[in-house]
Amino acid sequence: MKPLLICIAHHITNNERNQYLETVINNILDTYPKSTDIIIDVNKQGFSLNKTYSNIRIVPHPNLAHPFDLTWCHRQHFLNHINDYEWVSYIEDDILIPYSNFCFYQSQFTKLWPNYVPGFVRIERYNNQEYIVDVTQKNAHRHIHCNNEVYVSFSQPYHATWSLPTNVLATCDTQQFLTMHPNISMRREWGASYVIWTMNKQSLINVINDKINPLCHIYHLANNYASCSGTPYGKIEIDSVIK
Repeated sequence: MKPLLICIAHHITNNERNQYLETVINNILDTYPKSTDIIIDVNKQGFSLNKTYSNIRIVPHPNLAHPFDLTWCHRQHFLNHINDYEWVSYIEDDILIPYSNFCFYQSQFTKLWPNYVPGFVRIERYNNQEYIVDVTQKNAHRHIHCNNEVYVSFSQPYHATWSLPTNVLATCDTQQFLTMHPNISMRREWGASYVIWTMNKQSLINVINDKINPLCHIYHLANNYASCSGTPYGKIEIDSVIK
């Protein structure tokens, strides 16, 4: 068994998203184990990377009923390869997860499963500050003590990625796993949130000295919330969110 299969949903709209995808891929190639394999699901034929990589496969889906359906394509890959990898991980094309943080997630999963799952917080960088994307109110959480560690559980648990060991995935309901959410407006986020939203596992964020552990940070490369005055997302500095 190889250690990890990563599937990336890359919706082709303009060249701007290509730069995010390139950064995400380079992070994986440069810092993750060399045996890590990557499948990139795209919504159009003819997409290619600047270079050919032996561990990257591009799978086009030109006939999607709705663009949001792209965030579900990874699930069939995971089932097809469930006996080939120890872990599977889904990310969107603008989500960068440092390898040290992914390893922390794996170690925390062992401690918390099956009662809880570890979580991430999406971070955006704007004006030399770091902001948490998916929390819109300070103190919108509750503290949980588990295994002699401190965690917070946020009321808006979302981070556009999910990961599981394949031995856990093998116990899941296959039909439920592959059935897309009927509400199109919810379908994209629901597809990216299997463990938290479908399995209904509470997501815990590790806390050290009243601050979110940096090993729980992942990075939303688009940085389009913190800079936008018309949305409540990305407005709270990361180090003040649980004070």
